[in-house]
Amino acid sequence: MDADRWNSVNKLLERFMPLLTPSGVVLGFLLGELVVPIKSWGTFFFAFMTFTSALAINAGDLIAVFRRPFALIIFFFSFHIFQPLLIRLFAAAVIPHDTGLTAGLVLLFAIPAAVSSSIWVSMHNGNNALTIAIIVLDTLLAPVLTPYTVSLLLGSSIELDAGGMMLSLLWMVVLPSVLGIIVNQVSRGIIPIRILPFCRPISKIALLLVIMVNAGAIRSSVSSFDSSYIFAGILVILCSFLGFAAGRFSASLFRLPYADTVSLTFNCGLRNISAALVLAISFFEPRAGVPVIIGILFQQSIAGGVTQLLLKERID
Repeated sequence: MDADRWNSVNKLLERFMPLLTPSGVVLGFLLGELVVPIKSWGTFFFAFMTFTSALAINAGDLIAVFRRPFALIIFFFSFHIFQPLLIRLFAAAVIPHDTGLTAGLVLLFAIPAAVSSSIWVSMHNGNNALTIAIIVLDTLLAPVLTPYTVSLLLGSSIELDAGGMMLSLLWMVVLPSVLGIIVNQVSRGIIPIRILPFCRPISKIALLLVIMVNAGAIRSSVSSFDSSYIFAGILVILCSFLGFAAGRFSASLFRLPYADTVSLTFNCGLRNISAALVLAISFFEPRAGVPVIIGILFQQSIAGGVTQLLLKERID
């Protein structure tokens, strides 16, 4: 298959992104234990996804953004302070004694920004350089920020292997990102031009596999219905939407350009949720995976709704 056909496949998969991630959950729950044998490949699949995304990153674009860091400051305040604190307060009020679900909620809102936000930003004429800078910086800081945030907000209520989580994030997101950027710079963009048409659709299939195998791993543990799941689901959807809204209105408050507003809206709302699922399965009890699964089911759909509700006036 030539590059043009691979590009066509990739565009088709991008159109169905809101369905792709929920499909992984459904397949995982249907197949259950049948997909567990390939669970050990999850880290490799995820590293490939991260590497593919990093191949398109130009260091010069990053430097330009870092010279005007105000939008980055807005992002970090909303994403890593406001939202994690908000979900922790809501969880304490709604499900105060459910440590498993609370851990999953906190983890979900402590995870770094989603690579998929670049797709939404490009679709709606946002600032791609700002988006890439956010993804790269947040990814590089993830091994420190994610375990620290989880530990700080959960305290002694749960036993956390912070070192193991840091190492997992290092292998899944940091090293592949650095490698991708280096390949781009050393080859002056030649290698990415040649291999990205093939890597991009394959990385989306890898995303489907990551979600599928981890959903299958927790099926037996969460198969019985629990009313607390409803409350957890409401919190996930509400706080996810508030994340998008925080980015949108913060950008408007400080009168940032529309392209920056689009980037902050999607980057403040979209999280690297498949990484959260891998970490939930690896370092927490099975119930912690429930909020993450709910997030996977709804995150891309919420992003589509946000386009109409929060950015409608300029998209029309």
